Amino acid sequence: MKIFLIYDAKENERIDSDTDKIIESFPKVENENAINRANLNNEPNVRLFPRRRNKSYLSHNKFMILVRNSNPIRVYTGSTNISKGGIFGQTNVGHSVDIVTLQNNILSIGKSSKLILKAVL
Repeated sequence: MKIFLIYDAKENERIDSDTDKIIESFPKVENENAINRANLNNEPNVRLFPRRRNKSYLSHNKFMILVRNSNPIRVYTGSTNISKGGIFGQTNVGHSVDIVTLQNNILSIGKSSKLILKAVL
């Protein structure tokens, strides 16, 4: 199994105007601390991809793909942020989908669409 993890690593450190204290880049620092605690940067089956673009370029929805023997077999997607604030601080939606079932459903819809188009034309 391989894990490809894209995480928010944008630099947005700033100085608080009320306290003049530095506020660390968020959620970059929290994400990197979690990666280090889990020792993910030393796992041979984990590839990390830091996203450093402005937050407006980060997608809100997330997804994870389970790959076994080089074949994608399952997708988890939804709005859940995998952080303390994300899991416990808001209402989230998550979907786990079997790829073979999804692929077969899409193929079935495609075949039905072609049959409907042939019947209409």
